Amino acid sequence: MTVSEHEKNQEHETTGVSMSENDENIEMVDDDQAMEAEVEVMDPQQQVAQLTEEMAREREKYLRALADLDNLRKRSRRDVEEARVKGQMSVLEELLPALDSIDMALKSIEPNDANQAVYDGMLMVHKQFLTSMERFHLKRVQSLGQKFDPSMHEAVSYVPSPDHDTGAIIDEMRSGYTLGERLLRAAMVVVSSGRPPETADATGQNVDGAGEVDAERVQETGESADTASKDGN
Repeated sequence: MTVSEHEKNQEHETTGVSMSENDENIEMVDDDQAMEAEVEVMDPQQQVAQLTEEMAREREKYLRALADLDNLRKRSRRDVEEARVKGQMSVLEELLPALDSIDMALKSIEPNDANQAVYDGMLMVHKQFLTSMERFHLKRVQSLGQKFDPSMHEAVSYVPSPDHDTGAIIDEMRSGYTLGERLLRAAMVVVSSGRPPETADATGQNVDGAGEVDAERVQETGESADTASKDGN
């Protein structure tokens, strides 16, 4: 093979490769044009519907994320409030025994000229104690004269009472307290079990019996008198 023929063969091979590459490029251009033509052919209403659907999905995701964020914010606020209230309850529960001691001291003291000053001082401390605790929304549970409420009171005993109906609180052994709407400690109370059953008047029975005895004695005395008069005659 001569040099010229060899060069012609190389040119022919190079030309063939170039032609194949051009064919591939032409095919790619044709595909792009076909896709563009397909997009151009799509109905505008279909495009609007597709975009509307995508926008609705994105809006739903946004609203869901917004709701999750709001729930997280509320839950965090509740957790903080719960921790604050529990802290207050823990501190106040430690202070209540001191307040109970003051209550017991006031109940045990009978005010007179000798201890009036001490009594008034303890009463003032007790009042200041309650005033300070009221700033934390601490309130005493009403007990005496109230109807027994198991959610607020703890019954220590049940006793009959002629002056109170069944279920009425007649005595308070230990005060109860609420912190806001929560029960901090139930009140220990004595509850009436009802009026005692009515019994017959013992005095009246004794009076009736005495009358019968006296009548018998009068009769016996009359018979003795008659016997004595007969014997005398």
